Amino acid sequence: MQFWSTSTSIRTVLFGVILILGGWGSFVSFSQAVISFFNYRESVLILHRARTTENLLGSAQHLAFERGRTAVVLRSNGVISQENRVFIDGRRANGDMALEAAIAGLKEEEELNSARELQNRWDELKKTRSAVENGFLLPREERDPHLLQEWETAASDLLQEIRMIALRLLENFRPGETSVRLKHLAATILDLRDTTGWKASLISQALSSGVQPSPAEIAHINSLRGRERKLWEDITRLVSYLDADTIRTKMNEVSHQNEQLVPLQEQVLDELVADGRSTVTIEALFSSAVPVLNGIAAMMTTTAHAATNSAIELQDAYRNRFLVSLMITLSLVTLLLVSLYYVIKQVISPLETIDRELNRIGALAHDELFGNEIKRLSGSVKKLERAMADRNLAEVEREKTIRQLREALEQIKTLKGFIPICAGCKKIRDDQGYWEQLESYLAAHTDATFSHGLCPECFEKAMAELDSK
Repeated sequence: MQFWSTSTSIRTVLFGVILILGGWGSFVSFSQAVISFFNYRESVLILHRARTTENLLGSAQHLAFERGRTAVVLRSNGVISQENRVFIDGRRANGDMALEAAIAGLKEEEELNSARELQNRWDELKKTRSAVENGFLLPREERDPHLLQEWETAASDLLQEIRMIALRLLENFRPGETSVRLKHLAATILDLRDTTGWKASLISQALSSGVQPSPAEIAHINSLRGRERKLWEDITRLVSYLDADTIRTKMNEVSHQNEQLVPLQEQVLDELVADGRSTVTIEALFSSAVPVLNGIAAMMTTTAHAATNSAIELQDAYRNRFLVSLMITLSLVTLLLVSLYYVIKQVISPLETIDRELNRIGALAHDELFGNEIKRLSGSVKKLERAMADRNLAEVEREKTIRQLREALEQIKTLKGFIPICAGCKKIRDDQGYWEQLESYLAAHTDATFSHGLCPECFEKAMAELDSK
């Protein structure tokens, strides 16, 4: 095709400009679509990790409640009460359900080692639960003296494994994302729940057993107090970084409840250390500790749920961005194809047809077959103008000749028609009414010329006249 022949061709330039601009726009839009697609895929993984982390934290929350209340029951003198039975069964069911969902999420995440280790710890806890169930039905003196230690070890090991896996999942989040800060806050709140719950459980165990706590137990409780204060400071700082009024309000509420619980716990410890007895009942201690622990758990649940919602919003944003980029890319590609079709159909093909027709009628010289179409068409127009001028001149000459021929034909018709001639002198009357000699009339109206002579009769007549003279 001719439009590929030279870079100066308008067809080539037009075709190239459309390809360059359209191709560049399509490439940029396609690149954005690819980036958005990978960001969307990553946001899907982030959301999945967020949900798995939320399940891990939820299971740890219920397990911490179960661990503390079970330890209190095992150190009490009698069998398990109906209230404790309902409490432990409810926490156990909710914790197991969340833990099962977390293990399934880890398998989907291809965290097979983490899922396997978590399952092993859970199986160990289930075995210990069977022995604990038997111990619930026996008075304290008939229970296995090592059962409480075995239970606390199995539950603490599972809690520690959950915490480690949750922190490892948080490392896969993008730095600076809101969901990451929220998940770190939730993990810190989980640590606070475990510390506060363990401290409350140790104090409740001492009160329930009626035995004066040992110096080691007092030291352990004091270390938990210090860690609890440090965690509250960390949580307050983390909350200040976030625009989360609901979490901040809940934190202030739980902090106020904890400020009321701490003096009561200190009173119990002081009285137990003094004489092994306390004026505070176990029911009163529970009624003060449970709202605090529930409040901390609710704060953790709210934070983890907010992190999941943040991950959902991130996924939606990346999905919408990907869809918009994809639509723009498809639109640009469609526009490019339509533009190319239009240029080929409405510009290039007509120019080629004009070139062929001009070349067919000989309006293009050999050196004008390629190059700029405007210059080529301008030269062709000039040639056509010259040809038209020559044709018009030939038409004028042709009309003149026709007119002359018509005049001659009219003259020839006149000579062949009625001619007025004098019967005596043979003169001819013209159109103006003048009488002309026959020779003059014929010479004016035909191409004939005359030579004069005498016919035999006139010759004899003339000779006779001469002879008579």
